[in-house]
Amino acid sequence: MGFEIHNGILKKYSMEFSSSSGTYVREVIIPDGVTTIGNSAFKGCTSLTGITIPDSITTIGFSAFYDCWSLTSILIPDGVTSIGDSAFNGCLSLTSITIPDSITDIWYSTFEGCESLSSITIPNSVTYIGDSAFKGCVSLTSITIPDSITMIGMDTFSDCPLRYVVCYTPYVVSYFGEHKCRTLVYLGGPVSDLDARDLGNAARGFMYAMEQGL
Repeated sequence: MGFEIHNGILKKYSMEFSSSSGTYVREVIIPDGVTTIGNSAFKGCTSLTGITIPDSITTIGFSAFYDCWSLTSILIPDGVTSIGDSAFNGCLSLTSITIPDSITDIWYSTFEGCESLSSITIPNSVTYIGDSAFKGCVSLTSITIPDSITMIGMDTFSDCPLRYVVCYTPYVVSYFGEHKCRTLVYLGGPVSDLDARDLGNAARGFMYAMEQGL
């Protein structure tokens, strides 16, 4: 039971039973010196509500926290440079998360099905948001997308009731127009004079698509 660690890689965590409380352990601290949280390391640890990640961690593997239903919050250290596909998929109780500016890509289904997620901070270092990354985040009503973003995948915000999107490039405006995000009441943000015309044209195209039901 507990941590299975080899050469700095946390391969697996098995839920531990606390005899004093008569329940499974609900909060764990990953030992300092671990550099990688392996693929599926905490997958299905449904009793965990909190996990402390040390600054030594640089990589979070795919499906690392998949279906950690009770996990409410998690702090990702600044040294983390890679978060794998579906890393937090199905974390139903996760309410907020801050992505460090050491991350450049948010991969496939990273936060899919995080039904309680209402706040997400995307840093300017991120250039790519993958397919279904936030799909099914039914509590996510607003988001700021930095001007560093050059590509957003398919179904990235599917089933998200987004109402307010702050963005800085015509590409992002066009993206939401093409994907018919009909819950939006605000789409835009401060832009330079150079970008103003393109952003305005993209916004008008978005509004036309909504009005025509395209």
